[in-house]
Amino acid sequence: MVDSHPNLHNASAKMSSRDRAVPILLAIACAVAFTGQVQWRPALFTVEAEIKTDRPALVELRYNRGHGNRQEGITSRVIDKAGEFVRVRFPIETNSAQGLRLINQGAGRSLEIRSLTFNPLGGPARSLTAMDLATNTPNKTETRISGEGEAIHVEWNSLEPLVLHLMPGSRIPATRLAALMQWIFIVPLVLALAGLIMTVRPHPPTRNAGVAAPENSRSRELVVVSLVALYFVASFLKLNGSSTALWRYQAERELPNAGIILGTPKEVRSDEWMLQTPWIFSQARQTPAFSVRNPSVGSDVTPLVTNLPARHWSTLFRPQMWPFFLMETERAFAFYWNFKGFALLLGAFLFFGILTGGKTLLDLAGATLLTFSPFLQWWWSTPTCLPEMLALFFFGLWLCRVLFCDGRRGPIIAAGLGLIVVGVNFALCCYPRFQIPLVYLAAAILAAWWIVERKPATLRAFRGGCLVAVLFVTGLIIYRWWLDVAEIIRVTSLLSYPGQIRFTGGDFGWRRFFDPFLEFSMTGDRYPEQLQNTCEAAGFLFLAPFLLPPVMRQVFRGRPDPLIILPLVLAVFAIVFMACGVPTWVANLSGWAYVYSGRANLLVGTATVIALVRFLSREPEEGTPPRTNIGLFAGWLLILLIVLRITNVQLGHFQSSGTVIATALFFALVAVCLWRGAATATCLLLLIPQFYATALVNPISHGVPGITESRVLKWLAEAHRRKPTGSWIVLGETLRAQVFPDFIKASGAQVKGGMRCNPDYEMLRVLDPLNQYRALTDRYAWVHFKRTDAGTPRIEPAEGLAYDVKIPLDAGLLDQLDIKHILEVDLPGEPAVPDHFHVVDTRDGCRLLERN
Repeated sequence: MVDSHPNLHNASAKMSSRDRAVPILLAIACAVAFTGQVQWRPALFTVEAEIKTDRPALVELRYNRGHGNRQEGITSRVIDKAGEFVRVRFPIETNSAQGLRLINQGAGRSLEIRSLTFNPLGGPARSLTAMDLATNTPNKTETRISGEGEAIHVEWNSLEPLVLHLMPGSRIPATRLAALMQWIFIVPLVLALAGLIMTVRPHPPTRNAGVAAPENSRSRELVVVSLVALYFVASFLKLNGSSTALWRYQAERELPNAGIILGTPKEVRSDEWMLQTPWIFSQARQTPAFSVRNPSVGSDVTPLVTNLPARHWSTLFRPQMWPFFLMETERAFAFYWNFKGFALLLGAFLFFGILTGGKTLLDLAGATLLTFSPFLQWWWSTPTCLPEMLALFFFGLWLCRVLFCDGRRGPIIAAGLGLIVVGVNFALCCYPRFQIPLVYLAAAILAAWWIVERKPATLRAFRGGCLVAVLFVTGLIIYRWWLDVAEIIRVTSLLSYPGQIRFTGGDFGWRRFFDPFLEFSMTGDRYPEQLQNTCEAAGFLFLAPFLLPPVMRQVFRGRPDPLIILPLVLAVFAIVFMACGVPTWVANLSGWAYVYSGRANLLVGTATVIALVRFLSREPEEGTPPRTNIGLFAGWLLILLIVLRITNVQLGHFQSSGTVIATALFFALVAVCLWRGAATATCLLLLIPQFYATALVNPISHGVPGITESRVLKWLAEAHRRKPTGSWIVLGETLRAQVFPDFIKASGAQVKGGMRCNPDYEMLRVLDPLNQYRALTDRYAWVHFKRTDAGTPRIEPAEGLAYDVKIPLDAGLLDQLDIKHILEVDLPGEPAVPDHFHVVDTRDGCRLLERN
């Protein structure tokens, strides 16, 4: 039948588009206003100056935040032009300025400051002179401060960073205007929020309240092709997210900006830039290359259980490692790195497509929300291979779906072969603390699929045969790999750490689940200090409480969905394990004894995102009047205000009162959108602030010039090339000396010390023949060598997972350890050269000694 009222139809369509556009625009406005409140508020105070240094430098302003112990704020600025005055501005985000310290982290020995002013927002500026500065060291011969007029000249001769106290003893409260400006984004947030509450509504329900029909497959193909193409383009261009630019500062005392395109390298990501990446280059420069044994990393076949590229048959099942055998190391590293993000995005996108029936934008939003969660981004690259493991988890579930549901033999066989590769690859990641929770979650999802779609299928015998073959072949391959690594796993299992550590949970306070709501402004330097560091503080947005009411409504109305309920039930178990603990026998029987509470958060976050995407894909319930939205919003707002205030106190008042209130308003709105089933608004509200906060946690870098172009490493590598036999040790008292052993490993040299996955038993037989220090050395540890005049070696505990080896430079002892090179780092004066050694050269505070 021909439409007799085409104009009316067009007007209706336009009205429908307008009705959909308004909530979307309001959701974007809410997300931007909330982001502004946590990221863009004007600073209550600023310190401004023109600074000239004798060498490029990283200058920090640190200040007391006034709550708890060691609570301090840090703002950093780069002085990249030596010998010229550079204008810098340091914002201070605290209600009262006190304990201001100006710290030069560079390697220079002098600086000049002029036009140094302290500026309270809304108050008079105060010019600071040399009389307003004090040195951190009581010994005036180490640091001298002089001034003529407004110019301040500082010289120091200590190896430690310069610390200048500004206005010592002063405490200056913020002005009333400054306090008022902390609420500047609240007004637009409340206005946009009120509009969204009144206009948000789900799409009209259909008679079938299940998952909507799939969208056009072309849009999905475009996403898949785009992700694959971006992966190859970024990798061929050597783009990666490594923080190895920090080696420029540690090695050459230059600014850590080599190769950085966007973002900044994060010192807290030491597992990556200090360990995993140098170890990868160490593997590439072994003789032969990519050996399964690398004594600098650990004993026996440690590279096979620490996710390093190795020339071993099991690498056939690890595509992320293939580029190391096909191209030069720096570009292969980019392929290896980018596999993490693009594989996770693609795997999650394909898996979510099964849950949603092919809603492309929702699937992509879910994959992005998970990939850019703080927990994943701050733990992105470690020997545990977290992103790869999660990507394999999603690929495996997607392939299981193809195996069980596709009606053609070809795709079933391909899915079976893919499952073998994915299953073996997942097992080889070899980190039970993440693997065990993910295996439980996979089992829950497969069980939910069985409940939802239990029906006769074609080719049932064929599918069953393929499944049996997949399980048999995968088990056979893993067993064969186990035979090769059984000894090193046995050795690791006997270590005090990590082998003998068992858990029953109960050490993750319930407030910790709400920490991420107040951590959108968290950086590598700014974090709740009682949580140790940014990585330990990072988590997932705890969305399970917001999902529970609408899910229970579906259950009570006879619409239970196992694909939502079972993941949430498992998440509840993980929450109980984390917050309350379980009996020892339950932990041992279930395998959760190998999972400590912080790592179980991976299951809670992943299961919640899965349930969220599935819930948003379902046709919503019948609409409710706007007053229901208002009542629901008010209830959630009250709950969140109470919970977030308690959380903020536990975090040492990490956020201002205005930000706590803005967060409560914002997530009460998220709860309303979830209740209404407004998928687009919910995704926009969650994605925009989180992506802004975490997108550059790992910088965008070109290559790894901190290693490949380091003049110090080239110098050390040349020494190793001339005398490739024997081992190296590094001597020194500074942090730089402690990290140098793992830097030298990137040259391919065999290094005693640095981080080791298991004890160096041959070395310890020489240093500790009576095993009197075994309690210190029998673990995964960071080993520091220090020179002593005592006649015998001594081992002493150090901070963290570390111990110091105090070693006399006795020729006989060094020969027993097969030491051919000694690198002295930042040692004062010119210590005596041990017998049978000579000085090769001195560079950048390092003196290299070589065996005659």
